[in-house]
Amino acid sequence: IVVLGHDAALCERIFGRLANGAIFNLVLDQPLDRPVAVDIGRMHYDHLLVVGSDAPDLSTAYAPVRTQLKAGGRCWILGAAGPMGQMHLLRALSMPERPAKIVATNLHRARMEPVRKQFTRLAAEMGVKLVFLSRDEFADDEAFLERMRAESDGEGYDD
Repeated sequence: IVVLGHDAALCERIFGRLANGAIFNLVLDQPLDRPVAVDIGRMHYDHLLVVGSDAPDLSTAYAPVRTQLKAGGRCWILGAAGPMGQMHLLRALSMPERPAKIVATNLHRARMEPVRKQFTRLAAEMGVKLVFLSRDEFADDEAFLERMRAESDGEGYDD
């Protein structure tokens, strides 16, 4: 499915109707009119591919992309205290070409403490700066997001 335009409501309606294995190509000439609410878990469970471009040439959305974590980059692992998050954290730390910095986040600090104990030493051995942040440590979402920006030196995350 190719969507031309910046209508967030249209994107939500279409995304909700994608068949398993579908490709959702969003081609924009300007930002969406608001944030889009979708079931992002479908990307994994329904094998969806979401691509996009801000160029008028649709083929740019299908350009080859990097399939591994960026060596020396900045990686953000959401839900790091859960089983999938821990698996991704271990994988990131074990790769021969690993990120220089990993920010592991979770909603609750109590769930993050065992992960901190399990991975801090390995990260140090691998030369990776590992930062643990929990949403409940911050007054509000804006304070959390500001810290996330600061952890990336305002440049965002590669992965």
